[in-house]
Amino acid sequence: MFAVSWMLWGTLASAQAAPPPGPLADALSAATPWRALRQVEGLPPLPDDVYDQLDGGKVEVGLQSVEGHAAKKSWGVGIVEAPIDRLWAAISDERMHPIHTDLEYAELVKGAYCEDGRHVLQYLDVGVPMVQDRWWITIRTTNAALAEASAGKARELVWRSSTDASLVTSEAGKAHLEEGIPVAFTRGSWFLLAVDPTHTLIEYYTWVDPGGALSPKLMSWFAGRSIRGAFAAMVEASKDPSVGCLP
Repeated sequence: MFAVSWMLWGTLASAQAAPPPGPLADALSAATPWRALRQVEGLPPLPDDVYDQLDGGKVEVGLQSVEGHAAKKSWGVGIVEAPIDRLWAAISDERMHPIHTDLEYAELVKGAYCEDGRHVLQYLDVGVPMVQDRWWITIRTTNAALAEASAGKARELVWRSSTDASLVTSEAGKAHLEEGIPVAFTRGSWFLLAVDPTHTLIEYYTWVDPGGALSPKLMSWFAGRSIRGAFAAMVEASKDPSVGCLP
């Protein structure tokens, strides 16, 4: 989640110009051995031609059903106009997310900002009448081995959720717990690959069961808009001069 890193909704931005196909093909070829270092589990398969559909800043999205679950897995692939270091910083700095995304609140509850293994409380105003807002705590893992092997040309952030309310000790955080209900679960990942100095390929995956009256089927319906909004929001945040977590 948005962590988000899950996002349910996001503000859409205009498409960014994509680089020519040559640099993308070269980047994908270079990334082949790096993909073996990925830490995410349960990735849905991508269409064979997904990278051929990314001209003009288009973001390809899709869903995968999971046997025994109403909640579907969602994926998104796109090229954005943002250097990988700035984009990685925007994704990693949760302090930026209530500013640039639809998240209402985010608070570090364990660990340190930008560090591997941190726990972040996140709260979303669902904006649907008679449906309670949602909160979750994401445990965020950064893939140091991948970043080192690729000399920073590939990055991965993996998350899974917790509902351990005992981690929340601030008055503001406790107030948000009382206002909303926890999601059933959320997990997923951001994978970034530098295409050239100003463009980055994003491969995004999330699996969310919002629980309660907000049905997984409804969330699946919003998945395409949600992922495109997440990409646009992170590009916007990457341009914020106050973003932290820079390498």
